[in-house]
Amino acid sequence: MKNNINNKRFNPNKLSSVIKCTLGIAAIAALQLPLATGAVAQEQNNDESSGAKEPEVITVSGVRSSLDAARDIKRFANTVVDAISAEDIGQFTDDSIAQAIQRIPGVQIETDDAGTDGDRVSIRGLGPEFVNSTINGRVLLSSGNEARSLRKMNFNVFPPSVLSGVEVSKGQTATRPESGLAGQVNLQTLRPLDVKSLESGDVTGKVSLRYEYEDLVGGTGTRLNGLVMGKNDEGNLGGYVGLVTSKSEQNRDQVRLNRVSRNIRVDNDGDGVQDEIFNGIDVPSSLSMNPIRSEPERTAIAAGVQYRNDSNLEIVWDMMYSQYDNKSHRNQAQLIFTPSWAATVFDGNNVEINDQNLLTAIDYNNYTAGGAVNGRVASMKFDNNTENLITGLNFDWQLERTNVNLDFYYSEVDYAQDLRFSRMQKSLDKSTINMTLDGEVPIVNIEGFNDPEGYVYLHSIVREIELTGENFGVTLSLSTDIDSDFISSVDYGASYSTTDIDSARSTAPSQNAPELSAAVVANALTDEITPDDFLSDVGFEPSRWLQFDLADVGAIHPYVTETTFDDIGFDPEASHRSKEDIISFWGQANFDSEIGDISYRGNVGLRAVLTDHSATAGVVVDGAPAVDQTTGGDYWEYLPSVNVNFALTDELALRVGFSKTLSRPDYEDVAPIINVNEPEEGEEDVIGSARSGNVNLNPMTAYNYDITLEHYNEYDGAAVLSFFYKDVSNFIIDDTLNEVSIDGFDGFFNLTTPVNFSDGEASGVEVGIYQPFDKLIPALEGFGVSANYTYVDSSFDVDVGDSGFGFPGSSQDNFNFIGFYETELYTIRLAYTYRGDFFRSLAGTGAQTDTARFTTASESLDMNISYRPTKTFMLQFNASNLTKDNRRDFVGYEENFLDYFERGRQYALTATYKF
Repeated sequence: MKNNINNKRFNPNKLSSVIKCTLGIAAIAALQLPLATGAVAQEQNNDESSGAKEPEVITVSGVRSSLDAARDIKRFANTVVDAISAEDIGQFTDDSIAQAIQRIPGVQIETDDAGTDGDRVSIRGLGPEFVNSTINGRVLLSSGNEARSLRKMNFNVFPPSVLSGVEVSKGQTATRPESGLAGQVNLQTLRPLDVKSLESGDVTGKVSLRYEYEDLVGGTGTRLNGLVMGKNDEGNLGGYVGLVTSKSEQNRDQVRLNRVSRNIRVDNDGDGVQDEIFNGIDVPSSLSMNPIRSEPERTAIAAGVQYRNDSNLEIVWDMMYSQYDNKSHRNQAQLIFTPSWAATVFDGNNVEINDQNLLTAIDYNNYTAGGAVNGRVASMKFDNNTENLITGLNFDWQLERTNVNLDFYYSEVDYAQDLRFSRMQKSLDKSTINMTLDGEVPIVNIEGFNDPEGYVYLHSIVREIELTGENFGVTLSLSTDIDSDFISSVDYGASYSTTDIDSARSTAPSQNAPELSAAVVANALTDEITPDDFLSDVGFEPSRWLQFDLADVGAIHPYVTETTFDDIGFDPEASHRSKEDIISFWGQANFDSEIGDISYRGNVGLRAVLTDHSATAGVVVDGAPAVDQTTGGDYWEYLPSVNVNFALTDELALRVGFSKTLSRPDYEDVAPIINVNEPEEGEEDVIGSARSGNVNLNPMTAYNYDITLEHYNEYDGAAVLSFFYKDVSNFIIDDTLNEVSIDGFDGFFNLTTPVNFSDGEASGVEVGIYQPFDKLIPALEGFGVSANYTYVDSSFDVDVGDSGFGFPGSSQDNFNFIGFYETELYTIRLAYTYRGDFFRSLAGTGAQTDTARFTTASESLDMNISYRPTKTFMLQFNASNLTKDNRRDFVGYEENFLDYFERGRQYALTATYKF
């Protein structure tokens, strides 16, 4: 199994090969790079004529044009859809698609603050694992959370400027790929023949250079975008190429408090002897300070060729490649309190405990007995490299009454993580320590932490992860016009998709080399202190600590710098090979008719989906070599859908939708992975622990109901009111089964495994308005607003632990506002986003913690100013997170602190030249 996976490591020549292939295609046709400003790309979504241009076209070529296009896409879609276009993406310093589409009603995002996951999207109260992500309707593969939770799409690997638009589908039709319980995010690439401003025989392009600055610690960055696009003289062949390359500094300060339940002993009369004991108090086990200093580098290429002949044949080839190499270094510090709770007796006046048995303050002054409080400093190298490639060839024939579309595509993801760190430790003088734990962040006062004297070399750890995923798909779609007063056409077709996943994790042994301890400390640990004040905005202490370089440790103990995957060994109990084949068939009738004076259009259809999955993982019994075990299964799901849009008046429409949607278990959840911790010899009566996959998991499904009222006024504005309800079945969580037997092992175990635990429901309302003021209030020509509010309520039928807020990823309240002023010369836009408290993850999920995680409310204000002194040159100034919004996580209730991330403001200046 190991050799099979390791053969799929990164090929250093891959990027070079992609570039050569792309440039070869470029020689056939003129080329384009999507879109720093979106003025070119937006025109393909615009219903205006390509004839002579009036000056007003310039006025609406920016933010106004993109909002108009989004309005029209929603109005004429065959289900509930929202969209953004290239101008809307490129306006801000958004570094991911997720950050751009958060302004869509019902869409919420989670940002990759920890640098271990990705920027994620939730839709209408259901989290990222329930959102299906595609590009041009084709499967996208994700690296998930460090090669786990692969159903969650990491949108930060795709820079916005290589796309022409994004469409978010909240409803489902039979003709669309199965969307997931929440909905679908479809990334869209350019079609050069559909760009109306590009005349036959023309070649056009853009080059933009951006300089970035973030104010947390003064990080900088640059980004270069390039675009070339053209058509031949006959106007039947077009092509484009776009390139993005960037290198930046992205920084966060993170503090995390882990807790454990312990008994607190107190002395009430000052004689140093225990008088009272408080049982089961949640006390700190460790406090970790983590300055995350990342230097992500990104290279992305988008290219395509479009051919259209006179016999109604169209052929499109397109490709997108993205490499996101997120290198980070972290000079960590930790305070380890666990040993101190066992026998320490505290002065009763120095201990504060709240009504929830949570320790809120403590002073170690006047303590007696007990174990140590240890201080640790560490140097961590943490690199995560993700490559995505997707390419396809599409044939579209328009016959006399039938349209035939045949689509072939290939998609892959390659992910590698290289994690290595060294730690030093010393025992601290407990009497100098006091903590306050009920504020915004914990505050700890301590002495001696930054004195190198007394530190020993604790250990070095190296871990590597390698993931490869490949997908091949083919789709045949047909649409036949019907000569009927009721049915206008029928759509039908079939698709096949196969995905192969190889996920390999190394072991992560701790190497301490005690004989080298003194030499390592002497060579690595000097008086050098971290350069920046940690969490400066909230007055956190300690604000600085000792730092050292991994290379200085490696000079004495080469393990930490020279060890490779092959050296440390493959972990068969944490790795798997998975395969998933999906076959879909669908039929859909489209209708367009009238009831009295009310016209209506819509569709009714059925999609039948067969999923066949298998997985292989190694099972280790009694320390013997791993034996591969393969499991699998298959299931059919039938997904009906009905969508009807009633034109009540020329301006007022009522949209009604019903559908059944599907989300599959994660690949790892159905793999035969099993980790068993057996009792030690002589502890036969002790119950062991284990964790395993569950091949018998059922997919999660939802029945979705939607009613939307849309008003499009004569002043180019729109107002939308939507009510939605989702009835969810077979929600999957990790559950612990007590005292079960496991094949091949003696005794009984408490087994943690994913199960279909509960059904649930999510419901809510969306309210949105968009109104340019040119026609409504002529004195405010150029001004406009777009705003929306979403309320979501979700719950489980059976209580899922401490879930509290219902489904993970769901905020009850979400509000977005955009105000803009646009003229031929410049554009000013302000965008405000608010997201209420939300339940981030169930216990046992995610990469950061095994504790159920909540996140407090957040708000962010962004600003964009564009200046166009000529038709070929533009300057943009972007400012993001002007409110300096930070993230705070907690468990159960806000006083139970878990995590805090301090983010900075981001500024960018971009110069764009069009030729």
